[in-house]
Amino acid sequence: MVTNELTFYLAAAALVVLTVESCAKLLNRDSFSITLAVYVTVFAWYFVDPFLNPKQYDYIPPFLISQSYGQVLIFSHRLSLFYAGCSALG
Repeated sequence: MVTNELTFYLAAAALVVLTVESCAKLLNRDSFSITLAVYVTVFAWYFVDPFLNPKQYDYIPPFLISQSYGQVLIFSHRLSLFYAGCSALG
């Protein structure tokens, strides 16, 4: 199960923090709403689907699941840096 992986919790925490930050910026009209849409889509895809379809994830080796959540963590970090750079320019 995906909840046995440490990277699952690290990636989930990063996405929650970035989503809250995007919501705060959106309320202050300081950001693009596209960042929030991207974070919600990634969260739904990687963190809701394993609970809706758990049997499909039984066939995936644990190291691949760990790598996939590690990639989500890297993606969310790089995306946050990109949007921070865009907002600094504007």
